[in-house]
Amino acid sequence: MRASTLWFVALLVVLAFSIIVIAGQVDLKEVTGMSAYDGDTISVDFDGEKQDVRYVSINTPGFGNSDCFAEEARQYNEELIKRQELWLELNPTKDGWKKDRNGRLLGHVFLSPDRTQTSSVEVCLATKGYARLDVRDPIDDDIEIGEDFDVRYTHWIIPAQIGAATARDGWWGECDDYVDSDVIIAAIKQWSHDEIVYIVNRGGCAYRSCCWVEAVG
Repeated sequence: MRASTLWFVALLVVLAFSIIVIAGQVDLKEVTGMSAYDGDTISVDFDGEKQDVRYVSINTPGFGNSDCFAEEARQYNEELIKRQELWLELNPTKDGWKKDRNGRLLGHVFLSPDRTQTSSVEVCLATKGYARLDVRDPIDDDIEIGEDFDVRYTHWIIPAQIGAATARDGWWGECDDYVDSDVIIAAIKQWSHDEIVYIVNRGGCAYRSCCWVEAVG
């Protein structure tokens, strides 16, 4: 009787764990990357139809405006996604998935279904200095309970951006008006109750090893 009870409890634990794992992955949509319009917008094969996807937490130079480093950002983005299996984390609404005014899906894009820092396309772009943090529509009430979609992976993007700014990678080396400055603002966290400015001193120190501090406003 006791052995049967233990077996039953173990079975319930396994089932509960399986449900949790499945529930954690239900908002991922597997698609195939087709092309990149610029550094932050791509087209994908979404159930046999072409669909545009806009990354929600970053911004890159506008290709259509011939901004500095726009083509480099687009090319790198396309290298990451073209003809690749991608996993979209989308923001559900009562009518389907959240889109912007141009009809683009708003989401986080991953190169593998495990949703790690190294598989995040947004982080890859920020690491190379091709993108900067730009949260589109943060909601303070959701942030307070840890459920805001737009800021979900900014704890990965911010240090990636700080690393690129420190090393003068990508835009930070080619297009920054203050490229020769040792002290720079590497990132700004402009949501929730406190605005945090990340200030980096990159003068006279080893590659990617400069000091940075947070200034809370």
